Amino acid sequence: MNFLMQYVLSLCGAVVISTLAMIIIPEGRVSTICKSVISMFVFLVIVTPLINIKNQDFSSALDYTLHEDTINYDFLKKRKIEEDNVKIKSIIAEYSNKVQNITIKISYLETLNECNIKNIYIDFSSAVLHENISRNNVISDIKKRCSDVFDISLEEVMIIE
Repeated sequence: MNFLMQYVLSLCGAVVISTLAMIIIPEGRVSTICKSVISMFVFLVIVTPLINIKNQDFSSALDYTLHEDTINYDFLKKRKIEEDNVKIKSIIAEYSNKVQNITIKISYLETLNECNIKNIYIDFSSAVLHENISRNNVISDIKKRCSDVFDISLEEVMIIE
């Protein structure tokens, strides 16, 4: 995009300069020579960048190798946490017809370049059950669902009552 902007600006500048030069040049034999030179100048301004594009080597841009030091781990960690939050909301939505006011929180074990789930905490302290549903059944269902969705063991899913 930067290249295109520079190209348009140089083309506009060349046209403005050539127009001013043609206004200043007196009529006569000198005028026809100057107009030819100015026309050649504008033509070169138009063609030169196009020739440079044709001769440019793009292989180095296409052969980019991702090195470990160029990976933004903070971005990847943040993205994983956001994805996990979406999963949490979907689990809560799945059970919204059975229970209200549950909270699911995740604790992470962060290393230099990884962000893994350490534990999931399901807070049932202010939960309200609908219908005649067993509290223990709902808790075990949600616990199993969290274990499946986040691919962790049931022991890593903690219940707060």
